[in-house]
Amino acid sequence: MLSRKVLIGVVAGFAMAGGATVAVIQAASQQPAPSIDKPVSHTFEEVDAFKATLAGALIKSPAEFSVSKAALELGSFRVDGEFAVCVSNIEVEAKQYVTLMKYLDVLTPKFPTVAAEVNHLLDSDIGLTDCQFRVLEALSRNVSTQ
Repeated sequence: MLSRKVLIGVVAGFAMAGGATVAVIQAASQQPAPSIDKPVSHTFEEVDAFKATLAGALIKSPAEFSVSKAALELGSFRVDGEFAVCVSNIEVEAKQYVTLMKYLDVLTPKFPTVAAEVNHLLDSDIGLTDCQFRVLEALSRNVSTQ
């Protein structure tokens, strides 16, 4: 992939003489390709351990806890280096909204800030994402055990 600087040089070269353009293209093609880091590989145990910490974080600082931020972090987990734990840009299915109400029944009495954030998420263009749903699932499961 060409860097922005090289692309600007190529475009400028097209505006100038044809020979200069060839020189810019040749120079760009001789640069080494940037290295792409592999995503960090996680185990299912690490994913479960992360989910278990969410309830503690909510209990410790309910006003500062963010379902959205926790969902972004959960969405960065990759099992075996390639399989996403959840999807950050896809809305949950209709039947999951029914299950969501059960999660909120557990969370809302003690943590009204979570309910307020969920209401805000539901009003957004995408609705509740898969990762956000999984965070709420983990919270409802683990908050009663702490």
